[in-house]
Amino acid sequence: MSAYEAVKVTIDLVHVPSRVRHQRSLPLPAGVLIVLGIAAGDEGALSEASTAIDRPRELIRKAAAFFIEQILLSPDADSYRVLGANRTATAASSDTTWPCSSGLCILMPASKIRDRSLQDA
Repeated sequence: MSAYEAVKVTIDLVHVPSRVRHQRSLPLPAGVLIVLGIAAGDEGALSEASTAIDRPRELIRKAAAFFIEQILLSPDADSYRVLGANRTATAASSDTTWPCSSGLCILMPASKIRDRSLQDA
């Protein structure tokens, strides 16, 4: 299994969106944290992925965002999936396996989170 399996899946889904429904029923592919890092703006992860799978950087960046929107944030996704983790993840493993430690939390700036929480109060 390649560390870039998830990146390859994201590109496949962009090219053939009809596969999204099927992909939602499958376990998350290996390398989801790489996809989350790319979506969060990690240029190093993007460069490495682009070199490893020989695909354009912009395609990988767009595919990562599409994957998060369509797979991780789908309406039927459970809490683990939304975080990019599998159901066997534990709190002890969260520092190294959950996406907030890899940069997903920066997708929404803290000011937006703070403003949203004030609106909900």
